[in-house]
Amino acid sequence: MMLYMCAYTFFIDLFQTTEIRLTPYPVVEGDHMTLTCYTSLSPLKQTELHFAFYKEGRSIQRFSSSNQHGDRCAQLEDSGNYSCEVKALNNNIKKTSKELHVLTQELFSKPYITAIPYPMVEEDHVALVCNTSLSPIRQETQLLFAFYRDGRDVQGFSLSDQYEVHSAQLEDSGNYSCEVRTSANSVKKRSEEISIYVQGTKHRRYELMNITRLVAAFVIYVACCFIAFKYC
Repeated sequence: MMLYMCAYTFFIDLFQTTEIRLTPYPVVEGDHMTLTCYTSLSPLKQTELHFAFYKEGRSIQRFSSSNQHGDRCAQLEDSGNYSCEVKALNNNIKKTSKELHVLTQELFSKPYITAIPYPMVEEDHVALVCNTSLSPIRQETQLLFAFYRDGRDVQGFSLSDQYEVHSAQLEDSGNYSCEVRTSANSVKKRSEEISIYVQGTKHRRYELMNITRLVAAFVIYVACCFIAFKYC
């Protein structure tokens, strides 16, 4: 019994530390995220180690000779608590690391599309803008923008975050959306659609007529009030 305890203590002294680390840290969407399981093993001990990885207590990589997991583009859903486990093959003793909390930061916000001017009338010069904001720690990232009408491409990916219609026509009406991606296409996000209706010039004439009538009515009202006040 004493011999067994001494042998077990000797093994523990040689195989003490198990730690999981993340590179890069902090991790942002699109980064090549890699988890590494570190341990300390005395060079006097001749044994092969195998490593396993877990997320929220569930296996994501079974035991193998590789002490790394990942090297893929990180996504927001990769956030969570990770741990690793080391196993010595010759005696099947295992040691587990403490959990590491990983929070994948957003590279850029979900885009939203705006239209200037709004509402629109035929022959207006219209600009659709795709709005998003980059993470402060990835400001150097180059983003590309694309625009769609009714799900069809109207402007392919480019550096411009605007789509312009120099003389809007009735057929330019539709549901518009925009999409943003990195130049490496590692992260891509699309906005919600907005409905745009281009009004005819006849509608504008009616609006101008109504405005003219309102102005004229106001002028007549003021004049009548002035006359009534003068002769009171």
